Amino acid sequence: MPGRVPPLKDHVARFLLLPEGRAFLVQVPGVARSALPDDRIAALLNWLVLHFDPDHVPNNFKPYTSDEVGRLRRNPRAEVAAYRRDLLERIAAIEKKDGRPE
Repeated sequence: MPGRVPPLKDHVARFLLLPEGRAFLVQVPGVARSALPDDRIAALLNWLVLHFDPDHVPNNFKPYTSDEVGRLRRNPRAEVAAYRRDLLERIAAIEKKDGRPE
C-alpha cells in the first residue's frame, strides 16, 4: 500500500542478508533525507534491527557506521516499492535455500 511504512517487527533484519538490502535500509527516503546526522542514523539502524528483529540478525552482522551511512544516504532510492519487492523475493529465496523459517 503506497505511503505506508512496512512492518519492522520480525522483518527488518532480513534485509541484512543482502548487501543491497543493507544499503536499502539507509537509502529509503525517510532515512536518507532525515535531518539526523550520520552517526545518529547508524545508531538508530543498529538499534532497530537488534530490537525489532533479533531472531533474524545474521551471525556476521556488522553494525552500521557513520561513514557507511554517510556514503549510502547520498544516493536515496526514488522507486522504493518495486525495489523492496525485488529484495524481498531474493531474501525469501535465500531463506528457503538455507532452510530458515520465514
